[in-house]
Amino acid sequence: MKRRFLILTSIIAAALFVSACGGTAQKEEAPAADMGSSPESQFSPTPDHSPSLDPSPAPSSELRREPRSSVSEAVNVVFIGGSITEGAAATPLDQAWSYLVADWLEQYYQQGINSRNIAVSGTNSQYATFRVERDLVGFIPDLVFIEFAVNDPMDRVFVVKHMDALVYKLRAINPDVVLVSVATTASWFGASVRNGQEPYNVEFSREAAEQNNLIYIDVGSALWQQVLSESLAITSYLPDGVHPNNQGHRLYADAVISALEPQLIGAKGLGQTTTTLMASGLEHATIQAASTVSDHSCVHQTIGLVCELGQSFQFDFSGSVIGLELMKISDGGQMTCSVDDGGQTRVAFWDRFAQSYDRLAATMLFDELAEGQHRLSCQVNSTVLREGSAESSGHKAVIVGLMVAE
Repeated sequence: MKRRFLILTSIIAAALFVSACGGTAQKEEAPAADMGSSPESQFSPTPDHSPSLDPSPAPSSELRREPRSSVSEAVNVVFIGGSITEGAAATPLDQAWSYLVADWLEQYYQQGINSRNIAVSGTNSQYATFRVERDLVGFIPDLVFIEFAVNDPMDRVFVVKHMDALVYKLRAINPDVVLVSVATTASWFGASVRNGQEPYNVEFSREAAEQNNLIYIDVGSALWQQVLSESLAITSYLPDGVHPNNQGHRLYADAVISALEPQLIGAKGLGQTTTTLMASGLEHATIQAASTVSDHSCVHQTIGLVCELGQSFQFDFSGSVIGLELMKISDGGQMTCSVDDGGQTRVAFWDRFAQSYDRLAATMLFDELAEGQHRLSCQVNSTVLREGSAESSGHKAVIVGLMVAE
């Protein structure tokens, strides 16, 4: 049966290129490199959990059963995550784990599937919480795969809060949605794995899934099992330490399929619209298009609000949270931003990866504001951004959207 469609780029980022992301301690991991603008990790050690190298999920109350024959319409499937789910390093793209799983699901469900991949390279669960309704554009999912274990910061509160909010929003769209949390891996998880410990990023991802009864599949454990059993270097599957080659993508896909195959026949979700934390005030988190900004000295273009050196904008909003959806570009500069003329923060529109390709990114500016009306003010400053020997060629700032939560 022919699959109706499979979209493997974000709605907003359709023209963007794929991002390149990128010990002696007992549980030492590098910071999540895939979203440099993530809040700094607030390290919170917990008792060690011995990692299971079996990718099969623990028993979950996420599934209810209906006879397969009672379901006649195609199953709507969504993949949301970072560059690993987007398909980075897969050649061709249909060798990515998300493509391979979608192909399997097409055969698994007699009625076929409709599939969308709204993964965005270099982003985490916080950004997903703000963009999910927009990027689904009315598409109502029956089955969702969520992958942020590598990109989310090493911060339990951050991970649990934003995964809970994302689950809340998905259940609000369809209370019967089946949710699958997929934990991938990275080279810096190796110290923990070799010491028989669960990497913190994986631990927090698992806890977030268990808290709301998601199916949890640790495909990273399957990959490490292969590496350790065959005495291979991790680069045999993750050449850059993060993104799988075709063999790595196939291993991830096989681990997902092996875990799901006995569970999905007639499966439905919990039939509820609640979560443990009830979205933590992020139930109305959204992204307003930059085209809604009227008070500015910049220029509205198709891509967003484009500001040059010295130019500025002001944006009035209601809520306790404000952030920017932006472009990282080769001639990107830096903006200085404040709310209600208070403390300042700076936002970079360039990094070393932007020398090779432009890409979508997101950054949270202020997230503990008093409830009520506020004014965000941002201006392009004269800072020349550098990383090592690399340097930006300009001062441009491109704002795509404004992340707000009332």
